[in-house]
Amino acid sequence: MNILFLLRSIGVGGVEVVTATLANKFVAEGHNVAIFAREFRKTNLADRLSPQIHLYIGCGDNDCKENVDALHKVYVKENVQIVVNQWGLPYKPIRLARKAEKNHKVKIISFHHNDPATNGRLNAIELKLKENKSFLKKILFMIQRKVYHTITSFSMRYTYDHSERFMVLSNSYLEHLRKFINVSEESKQGVLTNPVTVDKGDYIYSQEKKEKSILFCGRLDNVQKCPVRVLEVWNNLSPKFKDWSLYFIGDGPDRSFLEHMAKEKNLQNVYFEGFQNPVEYYKKASILAMTSDFEGFPLVLAECMNFGVVPCVYNSFAALHDIIQDKENGLIIEKENGLFSSEKMAEELSKIMHDESKLRAMAKAAVKTSENFSIDTIYDRWEKVLSEITACS
Repeated sequence: MNILFLLRSIGVGGVEVVTATLANKFVAEGHNVAIFAREFRKTNLADRLSPQIHLYIGCGDNDCKENVDALHKVYVKENVQIVVNQWGLPYKPIRLARKAEKNHKVKIISFHHNDPATNGRLNAIELKLKENKSFLKKILFMIQRKVYHTITSFSMRYTYDHSERFMVLSNSYLEHLRKFINVSEESKQGVLTNPVTVDKGDYIYSQEKKEKSILFCGRLDNVQKCPVRVLEVWNNLSPKFKDWSLYFIGDGPDRSFLEHMAKEKNLQNVYFEGFQNPVEYYKKASILAMTSDFEGFPLVLAECMNFGVVPCVYNSFAALHDIIQDKENGLIIEKENGLFSSEKMAEELSKIMHDESKLRAMAKAAVKTSENFSIDTIYDRWEKVLSEITACS
């Protein structure tokens, strides 16, 4: 089968990493694969791709004539049958994909890699509504929320209407999708989970090789990922666990703020490592802390569990329950009065930090669960979807 992945760029984000992993697997299984990235970034994943994968770069993140013509030439040259549009939002990618067809028809699978009911803009407005006391400003933010919601819903619905399949990352997101874009249950809706994208090689879990350390792994951004909450949790934990450490793996707009906060509160054993390959940290860490206000299906969860790192996650996204069973293979921290509680997370973490046998049992269960998200398992599900879509007239 001739498959083309349509990306915004071939950068180093989660969607791009998933694409590279899937593309390499498809090639290994005998498919012909190409990638069309609408724009170039100096830091990219091109070196992770099989040499059998043809990479094409467009002329910007739009559906201009140059991009349409360039993509059409790729359709013809690669004899593309299926386009995997990795951006179910906004509408520009699907419009580009359809404009490029001309006399070469393709079938399109569009993906939304987050909870369809929320996004960064909407969440930022929600935060302003919670924090602001002014009645007039609250009214303005409510109007702004309604406008963003309407625009986002229209854009997603456009992509949905012009795709043969529209996929989300969890069964729990199907109802969110239907409500958000006002559609009923249809055969074009489907679920495909992201695979584990990190190869653990010959690594075998051993508690004896684990260190007393907690990881935060992701973008240092307090709008979505909320790493500031991890520091608040650590402020509660560190006086009682002086032999434990906290590592931040990643970078982002709020790094300076977080470093200043750690210094101001005189927090000990806190390390900001910047953007790193997380594998060596996974091998040593015992616990992962995740405090995001919203997520789709974060890669870091299955990845860390693959290395026996026990996840402790704020219950802010429905897909969380697809992978974590509370107190069995991880910890789910419930909201208190509808809000995150650093005291609650610290309390639950302290229980397993004190109990090595419980931590070991949860780590082993985490490793077992991660097998459900191996590339082989996810590929088998992809094959079924590809067979169904090619069988349809």
